Amino acid sequence: MTKKIFISSILLIFSFNLTFGCTCGSNKSFLRTISNAKVVALIKVKQFLTYNEIYDQSTPMSMEVEIIELYKGKLSEKKITIWGDNGMLCRPYLDSYFKEGEFYIVGLFSGGDGSKGYVHKNERIEDFSISSCGLYILYLNKEEEKVYGEINSFRNEMNFEKLKKKLLRKLN
Repeated sequence: MTKKIFISSILLIFSFNLTFGCTCGSNKSFLRTISNAKVVALIKVKQFLTYNEIYDQSTPMSMEVEIIELYKGKLSEKKITIWGDNGMLCRPYLDSYFKEGEFYIVGLFSGGDGSKGYVHKNERIEDFSISSCGLYILYLNKEEEKVYGEINSFRNEMNFEKLKKKLLRKLN
């Protein structure tokens, strides 16, 4: 009898196919992951554009940003749209990282085609997103000229000009 219970338990355990959302190879620091991004830029958040209800809370899904400095990639527009997470896209929730009127250094990836269903319905491939697999966001305090976030494995703050030099060396 105990043999049947043991075998049944083993079969039960291995019959489940567990899947976890947002499984990344690693969540490395900004300077270790930033070269993976299509576009790297200093941005200013102009405004949150669209919202969805998530857990009974109005949560921003997209934001309009102004490109202040471009470090990698090519953009024809000075203002772009960045899309965040809707609960199933493995992207950061925008209001967890961004505030209107503030400055950030970000690594961006192409947006998706909303007409195909998987991403936000109004998202376009000309838009952008930020990955949750690695760190692609640093906050810039313009008054202090300091950048904050997980810059590398031992630095969480740095002078902006010093970071910019390290960033440009990394990207070139």
